[in-house]
Amino acid sequence: SEVWSTYQGAVYKLRSKHRQYGVQVKPVPLAEELKLHLLDSALNEGYYFHGTDAESARRIQQFGFDERFSKGIYGDGVYFTPDACKALQYSKPAADGSRILILARVLVGDPFLTENTLSGTRHPPPRDPLEPGLLHDSVIARPGPSAGAPGDHQHHTEVVMFNGAQTYPAYIMRVGLRNG
Repeated sequence: SEVWSTYQGAVYKLRSKHRQYGVQVKPVPLAEELKLHLLDSALNEGYYFHGTDAESARRIQQFGFDERFSKGIYGDGVYFTPDACKALQYSKPAADGSRILILARVLVGDPFLTENTLSGTRHPPPRDPLEPGLLHDSVIARPGPSAGAPGDHQHHTEVVMFNGAQTYPAYIMRVGLRNG
């Protein structure tokens, strides 16, 4: 598919960028349950959840994730999480009460680990202030104190991708929730 080809192109570009600029990628831990297939650990490739509605999921499946439609407290990018419960907060219930989760393949690359909100940011911060054009590949907010977050505390890991090509909607799931 075109979406998969775009993702494969992003793999190549990220590898080339890291090689050209000598980027040393520090590993981002990923839960064993989310290591579904062979992943590129050198690019911190992993599976992450994204919550949405059925119509948006259909568009994402056809055209891929598009960062131009997303915004949040850690920047104007597409949000992912290793925690299904967090992704479900962003999924809108259908008439039957079910919700949609996408399990996406994500090239986290060399992330910027933030402890502050980054509202309105349209790209990850520079890797080095002396080389402002060389940006991190993503932003990760981990649980813990986070200035500007609700209650100044981040409860779940959130991964923000500012380039939709670095994401691939691998699985779309309809989830039914039970009370009690």
